[in-house]
Amino acid sequence: MEAMVGTVDDVEALLGPIKERLTKALELRDEGYSYSDIGSRLEGSPVIEMLGVAIDLLIDATARLRRAAARELHDEGLTMDQIAALFGVTRQRISGLLREGKAK
Repeated sequence: MEAMVGTVDDVEALLGPIKERLTKALELRDEGYSYSDIGSRLEGSPVIEMLGVAIDLLIDATARLRRAAARELHDEGLTMDQIAALFGVTRQRISGLLREGKAK
């Protein structure tokens, strides 16, 4: 879970600049600039690329957290069926998560 907290911190650090760039883009749009002009006026990485990085970080952290949680619950004695019910997935998905967790 500590890694997830770090990931959330990383995503939060990305969201501030993303919001600033989107706000600036809206201001430029209100001033009558076309979207193609706006793209050339904003410095740094494109917003879509920045959002993609944030999403990728969250997806990776979520997968790691899901595997770790499944492993911890299984080690505490819960069955795969019980874990599946908690996660809202199939027993087969939990089996896969537990196998992935062992391989890493």
